[in-house]
Amino acid sequence: MKDEEYILKEYLDKKDNLSDPKRGILFAELLKEQLEKHDLKVSEPNVFIKGLNKKFSLLITKKHAKSQLGVYDINEVLAVFKLNAYGIMGDKVADIEKTFADAKNISPKIICFYVALRDNNNYTYPVNEKTLGYPTYCLFKIHNEHSKPTGDWNKLLKEIKNIK
Repeated sequence: MKDEEYILKEYLDKKDNLSDPKRGILFAELLKEQLEKHDLKVSEPNVFIKGLNKKFSLLITKKHAKSQLGVYDINEVLAVFKLNAYGIMGDKVADIEKTFADAKNISPKIICFYVALRDNNNYTYPVNEKTLGYPTYCLFKIHNEHSKPTGDWNKLLKEIKNIK
């Protein structure tokens, strides 16, 4: 089973008895698990960067990085993630854009990623790199209540592996 298919299957199997915030954590944990299979150092879900009052879904960090109660030193962070299981629209896009801009302001080298597990093709204002201003990845598109892989998982892995 492909990494992204595993994430979707496990998410759909476990999400029903969870609140929305816990569904987000579930998606983050599943993504973390698959990223770590590719020899990446990934933070726990819902963490902070010292000096920045913004919560991130996940971080890619240097190999030696350690958090102090869910807070990472900026010099140990390579990339930040905002995740959503079912995509977003409207004012939440502006919130994510601001969070990413704040991260870049304290460290211009940080790479910012928005990742949705599934997204609907019918949104009037879909989240994409043009609307957000940062790389966006959607692992599956919903079409007639079925989830179709987009190919973004391999693109995301390639981008992450290029981070120095």
